Amino acid sequence: MKFNSTFNKLKKAFSQILNNDNNLEKKAVVNQNIQFNNDLFKTPELLYDSNWLTASSIQGNLNSSYIDLSYSYSTVKKNQETPFILSYIFTNILNVSENDLPFIDALISLKKYPDVNIKGMLLFQTWEYGDNYWKILGDSTKIYEGISPSTLFFSEQDRINGDFLVNNASKWYRGTIKYTIDEDNYELRNGFITSVTTYYDVVEINPGLFNYKSFATLAIDSISSSVINGQGTYQVVTPPTTITTKNVQMEVPVFEDRTIIHASGFLYKNGVYQSYYSDLSPLQIDFEGEMGGNATLIDFDYVWNNQWKLFWDNKRARQFRFNESVRQPQNLPQNYDYETMTLPYTKIYVYENPSGFPEIRLGSNSFVTSDENKMWTKITDNQYRLYLSGSLCLSTSANNEKITYTAFVDEDYSPSGTTYSRDSENRDNQQKPIYEPIADGVQLKLQIFYNNPLNYDNTIKVKNK
Repeated sequence: MKFNSTFNKLKKAFSQILNNDNNLEKKAVVNQNIQFNNDLFKTPELLYDSNWLTASSIQGNLNSSYIDLSYSYSTVKKNQETPFILSYIFTNILNVSENDLPFIDALISLKKYPDVNIKGMLLFQTWEYGDNYWKILGDSTKIYEGISPSTLFFSEQDRINGDFLVNNASKWYRGTIKYTIDEDNYELRNGFITSVTTYYDVVEINPGLFNYKSFATLAIDSISSSVINGQGTYQVVTPPTTITTKNVQMEVPVFEDRTIIHASGFLYKNGVYQSYYSDLSPLQIDFEGEMGGNATLIDFDYVWNNQWKLFWDNKRARQFRFNESVRQPQNLPQNYDYETMTLPYTKIYVYENPSGFPEIRLGSNSFVTSDENKMWTKITDNQYRLYLSGSLCLSTSANNEKITYTAFVDEDYSPSGTTYSRDSENRDNQQKPIYEPIADGVQLKLQIFYNNPLNYDNTIKVKNK
């Protein structure tokens, strides 16, 4: 009995499983016959099509448009990828209700054009010819090569760039010096030391008559309140004999005896500002010692500030100077600057923007496609005007050649008497090619669609067997 009861329960459960399987199979057959109404994929209604419009065109009516191409840059590099901006403004009147506005879409299309690319962003490297680029040589030796040689201060970056030879340069030391004269306190603030003459090993052999050594330098490699290192003129004086050696590198004491400092800066007397002294017209301060002077040193605080003073050659006897307004060198070497009484070069060559180079990278500029601006204004209850504006960043190769003119100097200076003089003037402007992009004929159009999903029949139809 117990066995029959269990068997009947299993039979009933098995029968229920079969019924469930049959139901699932019928449902599967029904699902296989579901069909979606084609209206679910209905194409949005086209309300307006401007057709293809050419850039730099203006159309004026109730539906107006303005399209403009802006070429921002030329380049000295042929075929460089160069940006331009395509700007557009559309205004269109549509006969729609306020309820329709959320379902109206505007589509801007750009017609494919050879060698024109659409860019979300373009980083453009700007290159130009080296206007105001100078190359100055002593025979075949570089004196200076770079931009704006008229400065008195050349940077550490200029040195790294190779604009000058470090053997032809010394360091500028900047700071403040404090001293007294009689009962007054002086400060020369925030300036540069331009030259030093120091007297040392001073011995008075007769009243007012001294044996001494002196060292005078424009080329300072290091300096403190006790020692200076540089290149200059060294004298040993034992009256009546004076032995002078020029262009010698030495390290000697300062402020041991009389020391003459020439320095620029802002002069204060007893805390009150007096005047400013420039690097070309510095203040002379004569510190006292047995051989003269009237100033007493209180404090000397100068450091190198990563700037260089350039000289005409490695003897560092005369500072390099250049006048860009007349486009000529100044302060040219004199033969008496040198121990040998001989000028350092047989020729000095001055070139401005020499032919064939340089192409100078000025920097980078970013160009981007702007966000689209969209605005509705109401005309009547069932009429609205759409304002649409924006810009596209495009690029193309710069291969349209044009001519530009650059300043040009190619002049030589030869020894004349104790110095140099220009042989002849040669500074006619020269022609060089530049390249611009061309994308004339680029076309763009506006299409406006009505795309309301509530208009679609998205019911699910089922085929019954």
